[in-house]
Amino acid sequence: MRILIVHRDKLFNESPIKKDFPNIKITKVWKNIISKNHLKEVDLVISIGGDGTFLSAAHFIENTPILGVNSDTNRSEGALTTIKYSQLNKKIRQILENKVKIRDYTREKIIIHQKNKKIETENALNETFFGNINPHHTTNYEINYKNKTEPQKSSGIVISTGTGSTAWYHSMGGFSFGREKKQLRFRIRELYKRKIHKSKIKKGKINPNEKLTIVSKINHAIVAIDSIRTYSMSKNDKIEISIGNPLRVIQ
Repeated sequence: MRILIVHRDKLFNESPIKKDFPNIKITKVWKNIISKNHLKEVDLVISIGGDGTFLSAAHFIENTPILGVNSDTNRSEGALTTIKYSQLNKKIRQILENKVKIRDYTREKIIIHQKNKKIETENALNETFFGNINPHHTTNYEINYKNKTEPQKSSGIVISTGTGSTAWYHSMGGFSFGREKKQLRFRIRELYKRKIHKSKIKKGKINPNEKLTIVSKINHAIVAIDSIRTYSMSKNDKIEISIGNPLRVIQ
């Protein structure tokens, strides 16, 4: 077996794991520098840290299963982690003996269409945010949902998975839903409405084979993936958000 350890602490020591499992090939990478290249020829990904470490690893995984380990329960809530660090070697043994369950967490697929190129970003596990790079400025855009298109002004849009529905989305008034539910939900933040701005699309659900399309009408918009990675958008750039490849999470 080949294991990639994605760690929060820059000087992580993997010796205790290697000692118990000398026949396993273990490589490691700091969460701030992980890329798709680190995932090549890997059978298992283990994130050791908190939820941020787990999300950083999840962004670059395609089909490889991931185990989330909370390395410090005093620093991290560990909403995405399965076990404490002290339980790791026992869990690895269970994985080798095929005595674990795997759940498929729904993720978001985000495609950005710019003037001269198309960018397929990392898959979002919690949520995607579209809005102005300056949070105190209004965002102008055009939204297309279920074949209905309308111009809008707001402070942005949050598109959530079931995993992220207990966090930012929930604080906006959204109801939480299951991590494995094959659906995305979005809400408009502080929608601007006046006599000449009669927007009707305030929230919605994105099911399989559906997508939400947003066209920026400003030059200083951003797309934020799980509040970790951001992409700039200019006027008339377009994003398409749909259900992406699920993340296989070891319980």
